[in-house]
Amino acid sequence: MERNDYIDYAKALCIVLVVFIHTGFSALNNIILFAMPMFFAATGYTFSFGKRSFTQNYIRRFKSILIPYFLLMLFYTLIEIFRANLFGYGDASMAYPSFVNTVYGSGIVPLSGGIFDKIKIIMSYKAQPQVGVDLILPSNCHLWFLPAMFTGYVIFIALVKAGRRNHLLKTVIILCLILFASVEVVLPQFRQMPFALGRGAIGAAFMLFGFWIKDYKLFDNKTNGYYVLTNCIALVLFISALHLGSDGSAFVRSVYGPYGVFSVFATFVGGVSGTWLLLSLCKVIEKLPLDRFKKLLSHIGRNVMTIYAWHMAVKFLFDAVYIRLIKSSDFSMLDEYKMGLMPQNSMCFMLFEAVAIIVVCLLLNKLKPVEKIKKIWYN
Repeated sequence: MERNDYIDYAKALCIVLVVFIHTGFSALNNIILFAMPMFFAATGYTFSFGKRSFTQNYIRRFKSILIPYFLLMLFYTLIEIFRANLFGYGDASMAYPSFVNTVYGSGIVPLSGGIFDKIKIIMSYKAQPQVGVDLILPSNCHLWFLPAMFTGYVIFIALVKAGRRNHLLKTVIILCLILFASVEVVLPQFRQMPFALGRGAIGAAFMLFGFWIKDYKLFDNKTNGYYVLTNCIALVLFISALHLGSDGSAFVRSVYGPYGVFSVFATFVGGVSGTWLLLSLCKVIEKLPLDRFKKLLSHIGRNVMTIYAWHMAVKFLFDAVYIRLIKSSDFSMLDEYKMGLMPQNSMCFMLFEAVAIIVVCLLLNKLKPVEKIKKIWYN
């Protein structure tokens, strides 16, 4: 289908935020309230019933999402095996749970009470409900997004036609998806259900939101008064969600929200309103005479998956060089790395690393083997 410029701009801004957060800019965590939801909403926005059957859609998504997921998890598992011996940080014992979680289809699994303890010890990265000394963030922890995207897509396809014009049914569907995702909050023993079922459910809700934006042409040929009013409402909802929800991503931090199920609902509202604000901003950018900037955003937006897939591997290489340089002079900084945290007094390095990661990933995307693989997966 024809590319939509302002959707590409929004995706580009979000992936830049994600890279900066993973590089160590924790102050941006609240902003990610809309960063990941935007990717799900964009999937819904670009969906078209077309000539493909549901089965054909599922097969196509399996090729484009799950096959890369399994291969990338294997690649990052190998990194876990070698990084301790070669670079002096990390723990090779993380390789086994990393591999097991490939099948489990999830990211970090917090330990909890109940009969699931033994299973979760095997399938976890020793994570605690809060970051502690016993935590080493795995290189592949960001890949939770791919199984959540696939699971969300399966749910989305099953529901999108049923709730297309029935407003009451739409409301019921969204509430049911949020309640299902809330199981991970209300019942801690189910935190991170297999293959991202909880995250997939709330991801499907964002996909439906994105599809309805396009279906009802909510951003096409509207008056200035319409944009001012809707964005004022969205801004109030977004700020309220930050205070009432969990101050973070609806996919990651809602399990720690102070209000149980309401935390998931609040973060969903925050994700929707934040996505609306971002799309409005990108509609403005679309009209500005900033051709080079827009061309750059468009290029990044078209290559979001490449950046998302490889940015942690590139970060690992930069970190390894940095660690080797500081290891003999400052062991406290090395300890922070072992906890998966960026040293707080290295702001210049973090900024350099974030920009360099994006540049390297874009250059990787130009390699002929990468282009051939993308053609196989996406056709």
